[in-house]
Amino acid sequence: MKTIALFFSLALCAFSAQATKPVTKPEAEAFFKRLQAWNTSFDSRYPELYSPDAKVTGLRYRDESDLTVSGAQWQQILAFTAAKARQRNDSSTFDNIRYAPLGKRIKVTADRYMTRKCNTDKSYFMVLGRQPDGQLLIEEETFDVGLENLCK
Repeated sequence: MKTIALFFSLALCAFSAQATKPVTKPEAEAFFKRLQAWNTSFDSRYPELYSPDAKVTGLRYRDESDLTVSGAQWQQILAFTAAKARQRNDSSTFDNIRYAPLGKRIKVTADRYMTRKCNTDKSYFMVLGRQPDGQLLIEEETFDVGLENLCK
């Protein structure tokens, strides 16, 4: 009986230690590479990259008209609009990607080029955090939705 209790205690400690481990730059780079691949291929798993508790903000005028939704709501929006996004080739590519520690999390900033608008969002950022099970998920994301359409 003591062996079973010891096993569960050690497993719980290992689980807790993994959840409190800071996100490293190589982990964030690998995550962001996967995000980019899933975004441009319209992979149905893309919404899984968000924590249900994430804060996702679409900037329009940088005032009270900006829209913030939870990660769970954003997952639903992404799943609902996936077919239309694919039809319009509504994807993004990223340049000038930077990684900065933010406590145990990591902030990723980038220039996000939106193919549908032929315009670059310079205000894009996301914050990656480690979940209790050890996986990395987006806990916060902000992007500009009010950019002018420059496609001719």
